[in-house]
Amino acid sequence: MFHTRASVMKDKQPGVPRPMTEKLESALAWLMTGNDYQASELCGVPRETIRDWRGLDSWEHLMDQAKKLKQNELDSQFTKIIHKSMEEITDRLEKGDEVIAKDGTRTRKAVSAKDMAWITATFADKRAVIRGQPTSISQRTNTEKALKEKKQQLEALGKESTQDSTETPEIKH
Repeated sequence: MFHTRASVMKDKQPGVPRPMTEKLESALAWLMTGNDYQASELCGVPRETIRDWRGLDSWEHLMDQAKKLKQNELDSQFTKIIHKSMEEITDRLEKGDEVIAKDGTRTRKAVSAKDMAWITATFADKRAVIRGQPTSISQRTNTEKALKEKKQQLEALGKESTQDSTETPEIKH
C-alpha cells in the first residue's frame, strides 16, 4: 500500500483525476505522519498534490475514512495480542511460570496465590466492563427519598407537639 521513496512518485498528468484509493492512501499517510512531506514520501503522491487535497472540503471525509481504517487495523492487532496473551496466561496458570535454574535448566514454578488472585480479579473486572456490569459494589442512597422520610418524621413530631400545646394543662394545687 505505501512506498518508502519519493522516487516512486505516482506520475500523473495535471488535471487528470486520481483514483479514490490513491487519495485515501494519501489521507492515511498524512494521518500517520502529520505532514505533507512525510506523507508524500510514504505514499508516493507528490507533496503539492497532498497539500492541495488538504485544502478541499472532501479532505475531512477522506480523513474520517482513514481514521476508521486505521482504527479497524489497530483493533485487529490488539485483538491478536489479547488472544496471544490469554493463551500465554492460561499456559502459565496451568503449568506455572518458566524459570531458569542456576545450572541453566528450564523448569516450571507454580504461579503464586497473590499473582493468581491479581490475575483473576483483573480479568473479572475487565469481563464485567465488557458485559456492561458494575465493577464494584456501592450502596446507593436515594437522597430525595431519605429527605422525604425525614420531612414526614419532623411533620409528625410537629403535630404531636402542636397537639400537646393545645391541650389545657391540668394544674394541681
